[in-house]
Amino acid sequence: RPDAAVTDEVRRQLRADLRVTDAAILIAALHGNDHALARFWHCDRRGFLSLLRSLGFIAVTGPTFSVVSDTRQRLPFENHLSLRQHHQVLQEIADAGLVPIPNLYSAGTASETELGAWLRAQPSMRMVSRDFSRTKGRGSDFRSQLSQLTRILELAGRPMHVLLLGISCGKAQLTASALRSVGASCSVISGQPIIRAVVAGEHLMPGRGGRGRYVQNRSLGRSQLAAENLREADRIFKRACDGTSVSRRLAAG
Repeated sequence: RPDAAVTDEVRRQLRADLRVTDAAILIAALHGNDHALARFWHCDRRGFLSLLRSLGFIAVTGPTFSVVSDTRQRLPFENHLSLRQHHQVLQEIADAGLVPIPNLYSAGTASETELGAWLRAQPSMRMVSRDFSRTKGRGSDFRSQLSQLTRILELAGRPMHVLLLGISCGKAQLTASALRSVGASCSVISGQPIIRAVVAGEHLMPGRGGRGRYVQNRSLGRSQLAAENLREADRIFKRACDGTSVSRRLAAG
């Protein structure tokens, strides 16, 4: 709760629950479905962001938002409003003493240009976020949106670091390679290794081309499976992303 007292014990317990060390950098990713976002727009965001900082978070991504295709009649107004709301939250994040990380979405050439120009006008911003969750299982959509992201990053005119959400182990190498082609680096945020262990009892194993593959494993408990999956996913993502340090990128920004 925003009004709760945050003590050192609370901070230690949070890191214990997250299973991270005291040296780990905490980044809040504000991504969710439209219902969750509707509640976010009406909550006490100042108190919420203040609480995140008190808990030891360093940076916060901009919230996800819906964009509609170029065929939608009211596209310019709806997407422009979404961008305005997103940028407003970025300012609130900065005002709270946290590092704002913009979440890049685009619905066509016009909004790509707008986002690219906006990034170019923010020279201190070196890190962005992109959520590919809604492209799951749709290869053509994924490649189209990945190309869209690389075009925006090119318009920024400087090397950027991208926090990737909704990227599976199988897509990590392709995504990282596309970003490197425009001088960008990346890190991956993924809950899939834990979810597939806990929900389906699946074990992430080394696969062809460093992609990884999930197989059923009934000999390990779900908690142990989740830990094993995280270790293997960490290896896969580090290989794909060349082990880029988020802490260095935050410091550079």
